[in-house]
Amino acid sequence: MGCSNNIKVDESTNSKNATVAVVKANKKTIQNQNAELIQKQQEIKNISNANTQNIIQKEVNIPKSIQQNVTQNIPKTNQKTISKEEMINYKNLPNYDLFEKFINMEKVKQYLDENISQGYEQIIDGIFNDIKPLITELFKRFKIEYEIISQKKVIDCRSYQVVITPPQGTQNLDNYFPLFFMNFWFYPPEVFNRRIIKKFYFCEQLMFATSTYSQPRAACPEWSQTHSMIYAMEYQSNQYLAEVMHHELFHYLDFMISGSKVDSKVQADWETLNPKGFHYGSGGQYEREYVNINKKDQMYFVSHYSMTDCCEDRAEAYCRLMTRNSNWHNEQSQVIEKKIEKLRNFMKILDPTYIGNNNNYYYERLQKFLDTDFNIKYNS
Repeated sequence: MGCSNNIKVDESTNSKNATVAVVKANKKTIQNQNAELIQKQQEIKNISNANTQNIIQKEVNIPKSIQQNVTQNIPKTNQKTISKEEMINYKNLPNYDLFEKFINMEKVKQYLDENISQGYEQIIDGIFNDIKPLITELFKRFKIEYEIISQKKVIDCRSYQVVITPPQGTQNLDNYFPLFFMNFWFYPPEVFNRRIIKKFYFCEQLMFATSTYSQPRAACPEWSQTHSMIYAMEYQSNQYLAEVMHHELFHYLDFMISGSKVDSKVQADWETLNPKGFHYGSGGQYEREYVNINKKDQMYFVSHYSMTDCCEDRAEAYCRLMTRNSNWHNEQSQVIEKKIEKLRNFMKILDPTYIGNNNNYYYERLQKFLDTDFNIKYNS
């Protein structure tokens, strides 16, 4: 409600007095409304602050050492209020300035123009040298080191080893790093500024080996010795590589927040959304064959692989949240939507600015970007 400024004053005294009375009444009403608005804003702020603490203290059972590591350096600016209109504009995603430089590169513009009907799986020759400064700046903002290994490296993690080899030539560099940039530029730096992850390694091939088996992998979260994310650039479909980037990152964050592969209370809560009597398989590392998920299970799981373990189920849902448009989980089922909502609540711990204090507007902005023609063209 509001009052008009176009008040016509009559010549007579009675009319003037009546007009003055109306103006005073409206002024008092506005003052009361402003006072009520200020009070409501304070109540909302108090509720938001309380909810943030409840998320950290109650919703997830976090070991105190991990909780301190995650929360001790949260800047006070995290409490600022950001309008919904501002938050859902994808141009306000973090690091948009770097993205803008990327899309204005001549090689990128030419690639989009020439490959409109090619499925966007073509490699942009020489793009790695052009994009490397953007990658370096992105990691600088994340406060994380990164390394493209130059010689074979063996990381001994007691119960297993990770063997990684250096890239041969530039083809995979030219393919992988634009894809990596497109899938990481929108992450808020606050997610990584906690120093939970210390380094990103990039290699040609990655072999995960134990005393009983060995497997080639596209990525590995290595939280035991090097506290790093390891990504293999060996060429595969871009959609698969993009999903793996987020899938394995979630495993790392999941482990560091929960203090284990998946917290028992988180798992019990998650499993309430599974079909009655369902039991997960023996773990993702033992069930790597591709199997099409049947229609009956589509309402509960996003892939066959998500049925192998609770932590795989969560990681599969997360990677699709971060790579697909805003309709995918709505079209699949309401159960998947509920699983996504549980993930959002869980991830509030890492990013209270963009997720926790703003009612998930971070995801709205992200999915608005994922719905744009450019992203569909580049990643499809």
